[in-house]
Amino acid sequence: MSDNTPSFISWLLAQSGSLDETPQPSLMDWKAQWDQFGDTWKSPADRAIIGGFLADRLAYAFAAGYFSALQRLVPKLPEKAISAFCVSEKEGGHPRAIKTTLESHPSDSNTAESWKMNGTKTFVTCAIEVDILLVVASTGTDNSGRNQLKMVQLPRDTAGMKVIPREKMSFIPEVSHGIVELTDVEVTESQILPGDGYSDYVRPFGIIEDIHILAANTGYILRLARLNNWPPNISAEVLAILSSARTLSGADPKSPDTQITLAGLQSLMRNQLIRIEPQWEKTSDETRSRWERDRALFSMGQKAGEIRLQSAWDKF
Repeated sequence: MSDNTPSFISWLLAQSGSLDETPQPSLMDWKAQWDQFGDTWKSPADRAIIGGFLADRLAYAFAAGYFSALQRLVPKLPEKAISAFCVSEKEGGHPRAIKTTLESHPSDSNTAESWKMNGTKTFVTCAIEVDILLVVASTGTDNSGRNQLKMVQLPRDTAGMKVIPREKMSFIPEVSHGIVELTDVEVTESQILPGDGYSDYVRPFGIIEDIHILAANTGYILRLARLNNWPPNISAEVLAILSSARTLSGADPKSPDTQITLAGLQSLMRNQLIRIEPQWEKTSDETRSRWERDRALFSMGQKAGEIRLQSAWDKF
């Protein structure tokens, strides 16, 4: 299939006839279906939308957006792996709050330089199911005292890594969270990703994540519209937002115009959610109950987004 918006939308609409309300009891049940259909389309944004479209609840749509965003950030990640972004620590996720260390140490042979990592990440999404962790660590400070950060890719079975489950959140509880403790974890040079840990990974990921989660959540709303026979104009408006998010996913996440456009799409989605309120009576009690529980997801990061938007406008 060619990668163009009309054919992608046609594919989604064609799939609508096969949708049903068969429960997906766990994230892994949903993911098995996502992996099957996701093979048709390779771009992270497309996979995010498909993942949301196939999800029977908002939690799995969020997961589709999150996993796809990481794929967009680090394209070499295996497509079907569950990856997790490990930044936040006891004092937060700001560069100066990163206390996890990455220190070189003498090698016992003439092989490439080796490193050791120590620290604790306090809030890791999908920590229980994760296959690959992207861990931000400090290699020390520069002459001005700024933390020098690198991004490290580690498999879940790395020696010295311990995952501690956190209590479930009040919304999207199907998505696990955990604490990751790293004790003298051996890191090879090849596991350290190129570039600066903050400017090349942490900073752009917020925008990338928001775009892909918006795309996935929009896919989920389209599913509901098609499955429950909502008025056609709702599907048309949702498809317009979906198509725009898909296009925006390829833009430079550091660019202020990308950030402004994203804010506009998020505003359109919030307005759309208000307009579809009367349609929820057409859904099952279980679907409606989960929606009421999980809709707080759409408010996550809103304050940070407002600050980011003002900063973007200030550049013009």
